[in-house]
Amino acid sequence: MRAMINGVNVRAIAYAWSQKGCSYFVTTCGKTTPSDYLYEAKFEDEWGNTNFKSIPCPDIIHFYYEYAPLIDKHNKVRQSVLAYER
Repeated sequence: MRAMINGVNVRAIAYAWSQKGCSYFVTTCGKTTPSDYLYEAKFEDEWGNTNFKSIPCPDIIHFYYEYAPLIDKHNKVRQSVLAYER
C-alpha cells in the first residue's frame, strides 16, 4: 500500500513468508520491485520430510533481512563489550 502523508511518500508492506509467519513493514524509502534473491521457506510435508519453496520478495525486504543481523551484532557490542550506557 502506498500513501502520501503530509507530503511524505509512505509504503506499508505485509510480507507472508510462511504459513505461520507474516511480517509488516512501514517505510519511506527503498524499492518495492522484486529482488534478484529468492527467500527459501522450509516446511514439512505430510510424511515428515523437509522441503522448501522459493518465494520472491520485494527488494526492500531482502535488504532488511540481509542487514538486520548486523544491527543486532552492533547492539550486542555496544551493550556488553563497549558498555556505552555505563
